[in-house]
Amino acid sequence: MITVKMTAPEDAIFNIPAFLEYSQQAVDNANRKTKKILDDTKKDFSADSQFEFAQGRLMAGMGASASTWTDNENWIRLNQGTEGHIVGAGGKLMSFLPEYRMKTRPFTPRSRSGGGSGKPQAARGPWRVRGIEPRGFIITAYSLVRGSFHKDVNAAFILAMKK
Repeated sequence: MITVKMTAPEDAIFNIPAFLEYSQQAVDNANRKTKKILDDTKKDFSADSQFEFAQGRLMAGMGASASTWTDNENWIRLNQGTEGHIVGAGGKLMSFLPEYRMKTRPFTPRSRSGGGSGKPQAARGPWRVRGIEPRGFIITAYSLVRGSFHKDVNAAFILAMKK
């Protein structure tokens, strides 16, 4: 959660309802930008957005809230990372492509071409595979949007002092 605290000059005429309205616009803009960045991370999972957008309107003059989230398990695993684990338990025969290029990289919001390549191979498990390195999509989206959000809130503050 981001909390913004500002102090208007004592001689200023400050319009609180206007500030709350402009602040809500800043929250809306930040969430639209965040959703776009997060959508860019999952191009290969689905053509449709996997992210939901919800926002709370001004609550008793206290402020506004908004959030973007997903239930897409692939995206959550990539964002948070996984530990190494055993695959092919019970001696199951598995086929795989021996060479692999990651489609996403840590702290980079866009996906790229990637996946398995090479001559298909087969082997019986079990064997240990390495985990997935956390991509940190959420912190990356936040850092990319934070600057423009602060500018928008500052502009809301200045506009509210003029009205």
